[in-house]
Amino acid sequence: MNILVVTAHPDDIDIFCGGTIAKYCKNGNEVILAVCKKVKKYEERKKEQRRAAEILGYEKIFFFDDAKEDVVNELKKLIKRFKIDTIFTFDPIYPSINTLNFFKKVNPEHVKIGEFVLEAIKGMKINVYFFATKRPNVFVDIEKYKEKKLNAIKEHKTQFGNLFRYFLLRILLKIFHTKYGKKIKVKCAEAFRKFLKKRKSW
Repeated sequence: MNILVVTAHPDDIDIFCGGTIAKYCKNGNEVILAVCKKVKKYEERKKEQRRAAEILGYEKIFFFDDAKEDVVNELKKLIKRFKIDTIFTFDPIYPSINTLNFFKKVNPEHVKIGEFVLEAIKGMKINVYFFATKRPNVFVDIEKYKEKKLNAIKEHKTQFGNLFRYFLLRILLKIFHTKYGKKIKVKCAEAFRKFLKKRKSW
């Protein structure tokens, strides 16, 4: 498969689907990451994301501005250039409370990125899997890849250099991984919602 992961910030891919991406990379699939939101210490965070990517097993990363027209057009170009058949991104329809990043409400930047993706794929036949969703219907066993995921997250020192913050995230992740793992009778899993396109939804 040719997989495109579209996120708002550096570290999103590692937190929300790092185990799944490591698994796909191990199995020989090509993974491309598009980060669509500029943040503080952006150059430093780009370096952190590249180091995390090495751990998970992919190389191609693209950083975009967060202006809608630019992001949508750039995503279309990536989809065509790399012959993308599968996309992972934030759920803009049933977004979950952003517990993993310590907010008590849905992050609007995450929702916006999911909306950009839906706009970019209009008229295309592409499998889309949403993370950070209230309605997961696909669960991926990541037991063999959870350490890679945690090591990738650890590379984001601007966000998790504080040991308390990092270990709190680990605890939260373990809760979610265990919860989702029970759905498919494994110890550790990540969850997604497969997007089912309806003819009149566009």
